[in-house]
Amino acid sequence: MNENHVIQCVQKASKRFLNKYVILAALLCSFELASAQNSDGKVSGTVLSETNGEPLIGVSILVKGATRGTVTDFNGAFTLQAKVGETLRVSYIGFVAQEVKISSPQLIIRLKEDQ
Repeated sequence: MNENHVIQCVQKASKRFLNKYVILAALLCSFELASAQNSDGKVSGTVLSETNGEPLIGVSILVKGATRGTVTDFNGAFTLQAKVGETLRVSYIGFVAQEVKISSPQLIIRLKEDQ
């Protein structure tokens, strides 16, 4: 085996090794970016009437299995300490209560009128 052949083999192995680490680093960065979308632990959203799309004022929103909760403002908007993956219990007089699994830090929730 000559010296040039050894150098070429080492260079090829280094490139394969480096490529694997570049791919691994890219995957780790994508996971960090995904978790950073909700890193502050806040979820915001709006609750609307399914019938007419109007915002609902004073809707009760509770994190299932926790003591955290809030109510919607005059625009049907809310902000709450909760994380993606948790479940919200949303209820309002005259409307059907819902459980909503948080899939993103921004939510739009539509409630059906109770017949």
